[in-house]
Amino acid sequence: MKIKNWMCILLLFCIVLSLSYCGDNNTKNNANNDNANFSYEEVADENYISDDLPSKNWGGKEFRILARGTCKSHMQEVWVESETGDVIDDAVYRRNMTLEDRFNIVIVPTFISESEISEDQINRVLEISVAAGEDAYDYAILHEMFGAQSAMKGLCLNWYSLPYLNFEKPWWASWLIKDYEVAGKSYLAMNDMGIDGIVFTACFYFNKDLVHQYSLENLYDLVRDRKWTLDKFAEYIKDFGADLNGDGILDENDLYGFTGIGGRNFEFMYASDQTVTQRDEDGIPQLAINTEKMFTIFEKCKDIFTSKDTFFDDVASVPVFRESRALLSTGNLNYALTSLRNMEIDFGIIPYPKYDEKQTDYFTHQDPHGPIMVVPMTITDFEFVGMMIEAIAAEGYRTVRPAIYDVALKIKQARDEDSAEMIDIILDGRRSDFGYPYDGWGFAFTLDFLARGNINNFASFYAQNSARAEKSYATAVELILELEY
Repeated sequence: MKIKNWMCILLLFCIVLSLSYCGDNNTKNNANNDNANFSYEEVADENYISDDLPSKNWGGKEFRILARGTCKSHMQEVWVESETGDVIDDAVYRRNMTLEDRFNIVIVPTFISESEISEDQINRVLEISVAAGEDAYDYAILHEMFGAQSAMKGLCLNWYSLPYLNFEKPWWASWLIKDYEVAGKSYLAMNDMGIDGIVFTACFYFNKDLVHQYSLENLYDLVRDRKWTLDKFAEYIKDFGADLNGDGILDENDLYGFTGIGGRNFEFMYASDQTVTQRDEDGIPQLAINTEKMFTIFEKCKDIFTSKDTFFDDVASVPVFRESRALLSTGNLNYALTSLRNMEIDFGIIPYPKYDEKQTDYFTHQDPHGPIMVVPMTITDFEFVGMMIEAIAAEGYRTVRPAIYDVALKIKQARDEDSAEMIDIILDGRRSDFGYPYDGWGFAFTLDFLARGNINNFASFYAQNSARAEKSYATAVELILELEY
């Protein structure tokens, strides 16, 4: 089968698995019971930073937000009808009420329920609205991998065109806005208005009982000592796998050193400080993945992915880890709030491994299903939209981020102070590059193709796809440069 057909297959996998990325949507977050004596307002007060916005009465004007409706967290981060006693629900509700009272506005959400075969349905809703010239939405939160398509179609406004936005403030993912910028234009952004930008960040989980049972090295210390690398990871899981039931078949009933879904392994590339593109002297992104380092990453990962100690399965990997049949598992921080929240065996959280000990920092990325924020091209009141987006991002940082980060993750679900420290390291290391969203599920997902068994040689994969990728980036840059705003 041709490589381009495998790309189509990967896209379908990612679409069908969208609900697994969201986690267990039927799991009720009852963190309020476990944190009854904790006040997230205290955390918010300690971290208070002014948004420097002027006082203004908008006379009941509607702030209209278009968002996905597939997952609970997608909707929860935008709108909650009333306080429920759930710490995150209450934080979102109070954020919204604070803004409505402060500016005399009304927040109006519109949720689009994506189908299993059409994750970009919300993008089509946006496209139809903009094509009709409708000023229907002020703000949209999209699937990240489809957000770039909307930008290239000219549906979105350059973030630098809006007043009041201060990307140096801590509630903005300034790294992402800069990574996706071309010639002073950036159409994709992410901020702390809600929870998805945090919980969809990739991480590793490990089984503490198995680490203790097999007298293995302390993983927290390996991270702190900057020794948690690809080589150490391979060494850590080597010969850990076992045929528990003796049937001669390695499947979900056996023991593994490492498990996960096939579509989350691109994170190893970003964790190794290898990006798809680099900017030339004019600041234009150019394909830059064909490096000796990438070849080495590919070969190291191939050895890990194809060993008997590794088990990839899009459905069974989480049960395998939950039931203590895997030492390590890939995931995102949302797992701690959903599919692993009631896990009886104690687990810990650490970042993805670095390339080598010379690499100073740990890097990570968010799931493709994570959020990206855009402003529709058809807005007419720039002052209102700019002010409201800055206000909701700042209030989310003050109210919602402490609830999800300091309460739900770091206090309850992280289970220990070490994992809380690791969450800080993980979130501080978030990064991306222009080649990730603007390549149409291409080179950024090289290691996913490897994990799924679709390719086994990086040199040939690059040779067959580099011309297409270069054309894709050139087209994206050309379209961006031609956009008026």
